Amino acid sequence: MPHYDVLISLGSNVDPAHWVPVANRILAARFGAVAFSHAYRSEAVGTTEPRPAFVNQAARFQTDLPFRALHAALRHIEARCGRKRSADRFAPRTLDLDIVYGDAAFRATAVSGAVLPDPDLFDQLHVLVPCAEVWPDVPVPGSADSLGVRAAALPAEVRSRLARVALDEEG
Repeated sequence: MPHYDVLISLGSNVDPAHWVPVANRILAARFGAVAFSHAYRSEAVGTTEPRPAFVNQAARFQTDLPFRALHAALRHIEARCGRKRSADRFAPRTLDLDIVYGDAAFRATAVSGAVLPDPDLFDQLHVLVPCAEVWPDVPVPGSADSLGVRAAALPAEVRSRLARVALDEEG
């Protein structure tokens, strides 16, 4: 059975000090050895309406699940953690788990319409920085750069939009 190396972005802006550690424990129990980035607080993006700040993190692990099955497993974890989906794709949420990258074999399992690597991996600070911590050698499409190089090159004023936070592991 194949083992795929995958990278997910996780975030919460509803009681993140509770839900991010809970998600970490669930992911570790489900997938075994998981490399987690530091947690970072950032402002919500995608809407002009005031929204609570997010706490974001990245997780890298191996799985034998192809894309569709992993996607379903992550949606199940979100629901287990109280995620309520609505028409407002920027609505506050207890937990958001997104597949942002996978090795070549995993990408080959992606379903029609899925975009891997996810463009947010390179364009959104709250995804780029945590993901670069756990998988710095991800290649940036159309560039000689890697994810780690891209993150390291961020100007201080841009990087200052993220604040590293400590989370209660007991959550």
